[in-house]
Amino acid sequence: MPAVSRLSLRFLISRLAPLVVVIGLLAARPARAGEPAPYTPPSASPRYIFPLAQLVIGALMPQSPSEMPPGLALHVQGGALIGWPGRNTLERLFVNTLWLRPELSYEYRRFDPTAGQVPPPGDYDHRQGHLVSLGMGVGYGNMMFALGTYSARFVVGGVQNAQAEGEVVFNPAVGMRHGIGAMFLGTLFSVNLEHQILSLRDVVRHELLLTVGFNLTMPALSRLL
Repeated sequence: MPAVSRLSLRFLISRLAPLVVVIGLLAARPARAGEPAPYTPPSASPRYIFPLAQLVIGALMPQSPSEMPPGLALHVQGGALIGWPGRNTLERLFVNTLWLRPELSYEYRRFDPTAGQVPPPGDYDHRQGHLVSLGMGVGYGNMMFALGTYSARFVVGGVQNAQAEGEVVFNPAVGMRHGIGAMFLGTLFSVNLEHQILSLRDVVRHELLLTVGFNLTMPALSRLL
C-alpha cells in the first residue's frame, strides 16, 4: 500500500475512534436504564391503633353460691384495638388480622332480692358493688364486619353487704374475669360472655356475665381511618 494511503487511513481512524466510543456509550446508556431495579422487599404493614370507649350492660348470673337472683352488670370500658391490617382505608376495614386489646374497665353491679327470698348464709346478700378491672385481650377479624376476642382481666373493688340488722358494710373484693366476645359493624356493637370469680371475705363467688355493648368512639371511625 502506498505510504500516502496508509497515512490517510491512520488519520481517518484517529479521527473516528473518539466518535465510535461516544456512540457506544450513548447506545449502552438506554440498555442500562432498561434493566430491572434491584428487588426491595415490601415494608411491614403499619401498626394501627383505634381507641375504644364502650358502654356495656347485661345480666349478672350467680353460679356458686347460687342463692342470689340474676342481677345487673354495667361496665364503662376504655381501651384500644391495636392491629396490623394494612396501609390504606380499605385494608384497615376489610383485611382480617390479629388484634391486641388493652382495657381498663369500671363495673357497677346490683342485685335486688325478690320478695320472700330466703337470705343467703351469713345474712349477706352482696346487694351492690363497684369494681375496677385491668387486662388484655386478643382477637382476630376485621373492623367492618366481625372481630372475635378473648380477654382476661384482674378485678379489684368493694361489694356492699346488707346485714340482717340493717348495717351496711363494703367488703373488699378481688378476683378475675375472662371470656369471649365479638364486635360487629365497625366495632359499633359487641356481645360478651364472661366468667367472673370474686373473693369476698371468706366467700368465693362464681358468676356469668352476658352483656351487649355500644362503642361510643364509632362516630370518629371515619376520621381515624
